[in-house]
Amino acid sequence: MKIIYRIIMIPLFTILFLVGCKNDDTRDLKAAPPKNQPLQKDMVLNSISMRKHLENIQTIAMSNQNNRAVGTKGAQETAEYILQLANKAGFKTTTMTFNNEELQEGKNILVDIPGKLNNAVILVGAHYDSVPDGPGINDNASGVSVLLEFMNQLSLLKEPPKYTIRLAFWDSEETGAVGSKNYVSKLNTAQLQEIKTYINLDMVGTGSPTATVIDADKTSQTALATKLRNEKKSEEEIAEEIQKVLAIPSLPEDLQYEVVMKTFYQSKKQPFYEDLTLIPSTDTRAFAGKVPVAAIEMLNENNGTDRFAPCYHRICDTIDLIDSRTLELSGQALIHLIQTIEKK
Repeated sequence: MKIIYRIIMIPLFTILFLVGCKNDDTRDLKAAPPKNQPLQKDMVLNSISMRKHLENIQTIAMSNQNNRAVGTKGAQETAEYILQLANKAGFKTTTMTFNNEELQEGKNILVDIPGKLNNAVILVGAHYDSVPDGPGINDNASGVSVLLEFMNQLSLLKEPPKYTIRLAFWDSEETGAVGSKNYVSKLNTAQLQEIKTYINLDMVGTGSPTATVIDADKTSQTALATKLRNEKKSEEEIAEEIQKVLAIPSLPEDLQYEVVMKTFYQSKKQPFYEDLTLIPSTDTRAFAGKVPVAAIEMLNENNGTDRFAPCYHRICDTIDLIDSRTLELSGQALIHLIQTIEKK
């Protein structure tokens, strides 16, 4: 998650591709025959498996100056780890390279799990790069671990899901969500219309968290203003920040997902709050107003030391701080969202 002011299926014979994208690597080792079957209701994402991914990614960081920042060997090895697991699962992968403003080369990784319906995609994303100052295990190897375990569970299904599920592992989020912006910039109108929803996962391993929910109807302005005043911002600065987030476009489905997420967290007795900045603060920004968006993010801003979560953007952002319950809850939220979308 980059630093920003927080205000708060397709058949085998049809392959979705990105017009104008630089596809450096495409593999199609296995594709399950499409059948009539939505995502299984009893699917469970295993926190033990997710923690194993976190251990492996932390080892990569420790072997590379304690970080996995875009353009570094640590980022490259993280990308190879993701690709290795996707290939083992037997799914088609596509890599897309790009350069950010610092001329660092980033690499997005896309993994397609074919579904029954043609030209219908649920896109689920998490950034895999870290800041240079730390290994980025909560931010955001945690989101990556959920996607990897989800991918593994999808590979075990006897029937494919209703819609194609595309897992996106974004690079260069910490330098301005560049990877996701680059991806969206290459999509034509037809390809955007194929995306039924974009779901973003970021910082989903935080201990004692409060879940954040996209404030699609933008009713939390008063809470936002209070927060900014507590941070000693001037009234002019507060007004400016509020206008920025109010200008971000939204779609009717965004409000539907806001209700879905709040109802889900209430059923789990999980504290949450509406967040006006959940869209502009990370990879959801590139999709806002273009496709419906939802997000899963867990914060702990009452930790006494760091913004957003303990050891945020620091060298101590390690697996020791990861809460297995939060990982599992985030996985449940993801599955619940996809099941909701499949009912449409």
